[in-house]
Amino acid sequence: FVVEAVKAEVESVVAMNPKELVVKFNKAVSKESVAPSDFVVTATGTKTTLAVVDVQLSEDGKTATLLLRNTVPAAGVDVKIEEGTILTSNFDKFSKFSATAVKATEDKVAPKLLSAVAKDNTTVELTFDEPVDWTTNTGGISVNADNQVNGINSTKAGNYTYSFTTVSPLKVGAN
Repeated sequence: FVVEAVKAEVESVVAMNPKELVVKFNKAVSKESVAPSDFVVTATGTKTTLAVVDVQLSEDGKTATLLLRNTVPAAGVDVKIEEGTILTSNFDKFSKFSATAVKATEDKVAPKLLSAVAKDNTTVELTFDEPVDWTTNTGGISVNADNQVNGINSTKAGNYTYSFTTVSPLKVGAN
């Protein structure tokens, strides 16, 4: 009776939305071994690098969400991971990995507001189901018919919560 060891490998890479990629591993990743620089992302058919600004691991360590500085181009992105740059939780090296032309599906649905919470009498925290690009969505938000400032884009992968300072203090009760 012989048990063969399962080699540590990347299973897949998909574009979750226009600015985030999801990398699935067959073994749990060591949180200390993973960094944005471990993932080389280039526009397909070019040598243009797309910066990975943040990496967040899932609770089980088998999924990494990458936040890109720019959106995935229409032709897609190529993703490379060199052998040994990322380690498992048991400190085994993940194999070299490469994926080409990973494309984001066209996002035809506006972000859905999941919650709105008053943090204090002038701060509102909004959570959406996907990232909101506040550089292109310049209308901001409105609380109690006051015009508000625009949101600030998230710098954390998988974080879709944004804080806003209201023009007027929030009233007691519903706003």
